[in-house]
Amino acid sequence: MEKLIFINKQADLDAVVPTLAAFPMLSVDTETEGLDPHKHKVLLLQVGTPELQVIVDTRVVNPAPLQSLLEGPSPKILQNAKFDYTMIRGSFGIKMENLIDTMLLGDGR
Repeated sequence: MEKLIFINKQADLDAVVPTLAAFPMLSVDTETEGLDPHKHKVLLLQVGTPELQVIVDTRVVNPAPLQSLLEGPSPKILQNAKFDYTMIRGSFGIKMENLIDTMLLGDGR
């Protein structure tokens, strides 16, 4: 059964990062206030595993504890990775690598 955690306190994010770090692959998504990474910010940052989804309210919580996970070599799965990566880098300076974009995978036909 999947667990969902909404993070609006810094200590809660600090506490969940070791759990996320134990997984070999993470999913990542954003909700933003607009589409321009130079003008708009990420409002919610979601990082997840098959068992755990963490939604961070970045208006009140600094996502810095996630930086080593997002910049690390483990694969990150995103939908429209170019957009989410650009927004995450613009808002937080996090430079992710090893991204898998589900929008580009196709259906195998």
